[in-house]
Amino acid sequence: MMKKTILIGALLCGIVSVSSAQSTDPKAKVVLDGVSKKFKSLTSVVANFILKVEGANNKVSDTKKGTVFLKGAKYKVALDGQEIISDNKTSWTYSKDVNEVTINSVDQSSSAMTPAKLFTNFYDKDYLYRMEGETTEKGKVLQNIELTPTDKSKSMFKVLVSIDKRARPLQG
Repeated sequence: MMKKTILIGALLCGIVSVSSAQSTDPKAKVVLDGVSKKFKSLTSVVANFILKVEGANNKVSDTKKGTVFLKGAKYKVALDGQEIISDNKTSWTYSKDVNEVTINSVDQSSSAMTPAKLFTNFYDKDYLYRMEGETTEKGKVLQNIELTPTDKSKSMFKVLVSIDKRARPLQG
């Protein structure tokens, strides 16, 4: 199984209003399209992420680091104290602290966010996106993109994606 870390992302959730004046950024699209193209060429992916829950006052109320393992539409998400496994039909969430598994059907609607969708062109239909500049972390140059849902009733306020500049193919 080929393992390739191609994305470090942070999900920020909360109840905050977003300016509807934001539009799609062509530079961000080039980067996102590059990730999508690379993802489609891989048989499996391992990615690290940070999940942040943010309240209405923009204060982070919870932060968790995790890893997602993807093979096609199947995935495993490992967080501190929790694991989520899905075969794209059913998801199993294991809470370690209470030694309990919760089983749910996977939402197959096009607007549902899954780890596999995060690496594909889901952003074209349901999100506005823009470049947030570059940062350096552990010697890697990361391109930061902010995605905000076009449907303001979603529980997700925005997704911040940081992409290793060297890990994606250039579009041309």
